[in-house]
Amino acid sequence: MQIEVNIQDLRALLNGQSEAPVLYVERDTDTGKPIGLDVWAEAYVPHRDIVARQHELKDVVGAVDDDEDLAGVLSEYQQCADEILSAD
Repeated sequence: MQIEVNIQDLRALLNGQSEAPVLYVERDTDTGKPIGLDVWAEAYVPHRDIVARQHELKDVVGAVDDDEDLAGVLSEYQQCADEILSAD
């Protein structure tokens, strides 16, 4: 399965309101198979499924987080997602 990390995913992470939000590979609760990406509190997400952390993304893009800045880091986070999926 291929899951694409896009600018909307990174925006959702930047806007995450939970404590220590992360972008992670969401899994089907019955099968454990990856079904997409979501944002949730790091404390509730298995470490192996974390694609990005909000504080790390903010360190990379700084205060200016326009689409061009986010597009510049997409490949890094896509690679992380691909590695998570290939480990299954």
